[in-house]
Amino acid sequence: MYLKRLEISGFKSFAQKTILDFSGGITAIVGPNGCGKSNIVDAIKWVMGEQSMKSVRGKKGEDLIFSGSDKKVRLSKARVSLFMDNSGGTAPIDFAEVVISRNIFRAGENEYHINNSKVRLKDVADILVKARMAQKSFSIINQGMADAILNYSPMERQLILEEAAGVREYQVKKEEAVRKIKNSKDNLGKVVSLMAEIAPHLGYLKNQARKAEKREEVAEELRNIQKIYFGAISKNLYKDKNQLNRKNKSIRDEIFRKSQELINLKKDLNKEEKNMFSGNTGVFGLQQKWNDLRIKIGEMERVAAKIEAKMEFISAAREPQILPVDIDYIKTRISQSLELLKRALDLQEVDEKNKILSEGLKMLDCLHSEIENGKIKKYLKEPEINPNLLEEKKELESRIAKLSLESREIQTNIAETQSQELKEKAKFFEMERRVKAIEDEIGKNKDALRDLDIEEAKISMRLGDIEKEIADSGMDIQEIIKADIKIPELFNQDDSEREIRRLKVRLDEIGSIDQATIREFHETDQRYQFLEKESGDLTGSIFSLKNVINELEEKIRKSFNEYFSVINNEFNNYFRLIFGGGRASLLRKTIANQISDGDNAIGDNNAENDNANREGVDISAMLPGKKIKDLSLFSGGERSLTAVALLFAIIASASPPFLVLDEIDAALDEDNSQKFGKILQELSKKTQFILITHNRETMKLADILYGVTMDEGVSRVLSLKLV
Repeated sequence: MYLKRLEISGFKSFAQKTILDFSGGITAIVGPNGCGKSNIVDAIKWVMGEQSMKSVRGKKGEDLIFSGSDKKVRLSKARVSLFMDNSGGTAPIDFAEVVISRNIFRAGENEYHINNSKVRLKDVADILVKARMAQKSFSIINQGMADAILNYSPMERQLILEEAAGVREYQVKKEEAVRKIKNSKDNLGKVVSLMAEIAPHLGYLKNQARKAEKREEVAEELRNIQKIYFGAISKNLYKDKNQLNRKNKSIRDEIFRKSQELINLKKDLNKEEKNMFSGNTGVFGLQQKWNDLRIKIGEMERVAAKIEAKMEFISAAREPQILPVDIDYIKTRISQSLELLKRALDLQEVDEKNKILSEGLKMLDCLHSEIENGKIKKYLKEPEINPNLLEEKKELESRIAKLSLESREIQTNIAETQSQELKEKAKFFEMERRVKAIEDEIGKNKDALRDLDIEEAKISMRLGDIEKEIADSGMDIQEIIKADIKIPELFNQDDSEREIRRLKVRLDEIGSIDQATIREFHETDQRYQFLEKESGDLTGSIFSLKNVINELEEKIRKSFNEYFSVINNEFNNYFRLIFGGGRASLLRKTIANQISDGDNAIGDNNAENDNANREGVDISAMLPGKKIKDLSLFSGGERSLTAVALLFAIIASASPPFLVLDEIDAALDEDNSQKFGKILQELSKKTQFILITHNRETMKLADILYGVTMDEGVSRVLSLKLV
């Protein structure tokens, strides 16, 4: 089986209908970058059932339809048809030629056709799998995918080799059998659930006839109990409601009384607060007055200091005369020093106080030095000092003394006022505590009132429910409420409710028995018997499918083991041929996956749990003259050639019907391109190749050469058959 022809219409850049005829050998498609060559590969991949837009380099289905150009309007649909020769009967269809077509419309609809008959995607996939041309296999190798096979997981490599080995058909059948087992288990679970659901109802229907005669007896007993129950409950509820109303009124009166008391108390509290924190009276006012005095005293002392400085300056101008110390001089100097120290003690400003203290101490120290020496300085010439200056100094000192006295009196008043205000604050805080206590009492009463309102609402709701229950029971509401019903001394509400519920359940169980109920019983019984038979059939089907899976696994295992030995040998041969030595091999490994217990709920055969233990394939390679075995350490060129060796091994051992290679030779140098070409030419005897390439060496091998150009956004194809 091989590809005969590809027809593209409206797909991506191919606005016009384009036909590419293929032979059984090598077909090369060439052209500059961006001309649309890879769109041909995308078309083949897409018509074979590709569902991923990313895989065909699009974001949505509309991207696959020609979007228009300056001279060509956009199209409403795209169509791709793949013509395959089936004269050998490889595909399971009675036609010598198989045509697979796929349409897509701008609205998003997809259509699949086989020989112009509309089919499902699954039908297309079945034919391709059986023809060993599955879309997800190695039939289409895009640029970079050859190297990507080295980066695949072991399980992904296993899938590729399974398709190459021709066991993918068995895998599909096995997967289908696994799905059928899952569906059968789901259906069996539903059947068992339905049987479990029907069984109690079926038993219920059987008992209806026997319970019919008891209905009236139970109904009469229920009415008698309901009269007593409703009468007792109604009286108790009205009694509780009246008590709640009385409590409600009492609490509301208490809240009103406390609220009035609180209003009066807050008025007194506001007055006290205004008196306490007034800015012109009390401690605050005295403190402000004292501060003002201290400021005035400080200002006067600074003026006096300036006057004294002037006088000292004048005194300093006298000519000194050394005289013996006399008593009068000592007394005068000591008096002056003491006066300075006393004045310093009365000052509040720290800097001024320190300055005057320092001056007094300095005067005493000087006097002490003069006494020790037994001599004093006197001035021969007494300078003249302005009398007004002396008078001003005396007046300032008098005013300072008077203000200092007033300051001390204010401090005394502050202490007394503070004591009085502490008492007033204690009274104020006591009033505040009383306000808080009353507010708390009012809050508690309001909480209690809310609780009473809730209780009253519950009682009213319960009365409404009782009245509705009385009406639903078919009895007269007023008769029950007003009647003088005798309540038994041992009446218990919970017991009565349980008895009423029990009797209602019995009435519901008995129901209204008629012929319809009898017919329902026969229909339900027939349905139950049908489900029993269905359960047996499903169980048998599951058992048979498990046997089928075991047989398919044995076929897969046997076929793949035979193929794996061949491809392993071919891989080593092509690796040595390309690299001129070295060795390479494929290694099989088992990957264990976790499964839930629910996956194996029926039976202990876990053949359907194929994911429990999957096989994978690792790659081992060693270059000639090197000891590197890890593929991740290979250079880019070495990895590409290793991938090519593996690709050729797959082709040689599996001989697929056709293979599309999209620029996998791009990274090869001239020498390796020639090796690539020789091997490709040998393999083309069994496999049809369609190549997208820029490599001249590869072009030389082509039996048919297609050139792709692009003119104003539209791809066009030129063909050349090489003889």
